[in-house]
Amino acid sequence: MTKNIGILIDKTGELKEVKITDMENLYKTCKLKKPDNFDLRHTWKVKIKSDKYIIKLYAKNDGRANTENKYDLPPPIDNDLFFGAMLVVGYDNDEEIIDMSIELWEKGYEKLFGGFENVK
Repeated sequence: MTKNIGILIDKTGELKEVKITDMENLYKTCKLKKPDNFDLRHTWKVKIKSDKYIIKLYAKNDGRANTENKYDLPPPIDNDLFFGAMLVVGYDNDEEIIDMSIELWEKGYEKLFGGFENVK
């Protein structure tokens, strides 16, 4: 299997590109010992320039106090609570996994929020 790149969002909100080697056990990419409560949490479809992407978020929706992930997610899951590290995986329109760089995620993230204004 080819190695694909996803975005690991640690609980402090730091982004890191990681290799995904096992799609069946994505929880391991998030450094979790067990798959309990870890699942696909949301799918966004976003157009960046002329390319369309499908972005999927995998995360735990149950966990211990003080392990909440602090990262701000785009609507409609901006008020949902997730625990530990989260994983963002990109797909093309044929549902084939693609390399999701931090730069590509940030462009999609901005689009999903409706764009950000530069305040100077």
